[in-house]
Amino acid sequence: MACLIYQSPIGKIVLEGKEGIESLLVIKEEYELERYKLEEDKKTPLLLEAKNELDAYFKGKLKSFSVPLTLKGSPFELAVYNALLDIKYGEVASYKDIAFAINNPRACRAVGNANSKNKIAIIVPCHRIIAADEGLGGYAYGLDMKRFLLRLEGASFKGLRA
Repeated sequence: MACLIYQSPIGKIVLEGKEGIESLLVIKEEYELERYKLEEDKKTPLLLEAKNELDAYFKGKLKSFSVPLTLKGSPFELAVYNALLDIKYGEVASYKDIAFAINNPRACRAVGNANSKNKIAIIVPCHRIIAADEGLGGYAYGLDMKRFLLRLEGASFKGLRA
């Protein structure tokens, strides 16, 4: 699969996709890049478009991504990802909010589980999900990165004060 390695303000990001972005992976350790370096020379217009949108996002100039996506998962997970895409830049929602949005109000834990499987972080904004008590909740890439992204977007809520 074609991929692009992008140096962002939060570290190196690997973008993958053919018809749409399938994966956005933030690299924590340099050795994790090795498997992508051979594919990296197969940059496509799609991957360059995604990189340009991420550049604009990190500069505070892009509030909504338009790059095509290829979402993968169970029907429930896809419903969660589509609900995440409805959370506007600078806003937050709780797991409960998403459960209600997908007409499954008792599925808060399942929403959290689906959220943790999101393979297109940032573009599918799982960082905008907070706990019901307005605490930060969890984030696959750590709370420092989640705080960074929410502050970049100008989000304001109790859990962001820490």
